[in-house]
Amino acid sequence: KIMNIFNISIHEFNEMNKKSSEFVKGFWNDDMSSHCKKSFYYLQDLDSSLDEYLQFGADKCGVTDFKEFCDKLNIDIDSQTHTNKNVERGQHLYSKNKRLVITFSNPHVYQNNYMHYFGVTGGRSEVLHAFDVFTRMGDYSDMCFGGRDYI
Repeated sequence: KIMNIFNISIHEFNEMNKKSSEFVKGFWNDDMSSHCKKSFYYLQDLDSSLDEYLQFGADKCGVTDFKEFCDKLNIDIDSQTHTNKNVERGQHLYSKNKRLVITFSNPHVYQNNYMHYFGVTGGRSEVLHAFDVFTRMGDYSDMCFGGRDYI
């Protein structure tokens, strides 16, 4: 599905997978500069033992129902809203197994299902599942896969 939407080959997809994995692993193995690390602080609670990571993001987007969307991604909104101040500001949520993190820029997403920016980072299979759910439940003005550096 990703290769069709973005018109890329399996080789290009695998290269994005490799670069995404290297980027995310750089957070834990100190390959990432301290300035960059501050921008990606939300990776600190992501499962660091995975072999492969992927990323995708969308701008000016929404989903038909944010709570249902999160449920499909194994994200329990209620358990994180009360314990994570960043969630109250509308910045990030983790899946129950910490293999996926979503970031978004609208603290009112729970009411209006709109996100000026939306990003997903996590294990390969979790991100592929999230991409499938997002393309079925969401709409967007612009989308990138593999991180903003790639597509």
